[in-house]
Amino acid sequence: MVAAEVRCGLPAQRQEWTAQILAADEAIQRNINPYLKDSWALTERSSRIDTRNHVALYDNFRREILSYHLDIPLASLPALTSLEPPQAAARAA
Repeated sequence: MVAAEVRCGLPAQRQEWTAQILAADEAIQRNINPYLKDSWALTERSSRIDTRNHVALYDNFRREILSYHLDIPLASLPALTSLEPPQAAARAA
């Protein structure tokens, strides 16, 4: 299924596909979060690259990509799994 198929489907079918895509994205995100955290920590240690804002950039980019490809306004997207642990995200808000 591609974005064009989601845009062209009937409203009920489009909602179902969108929900399935978002659920798959969430499952993938939960699986790759530990890898991304470890990878960025290693990059920061080995190359001394400042990655302080990488979590916010990554999370926002992911939202933008989903919004664009699913043709959903950013404000209408559900809450997504963040790279930031829930307690750290609450402190940042």
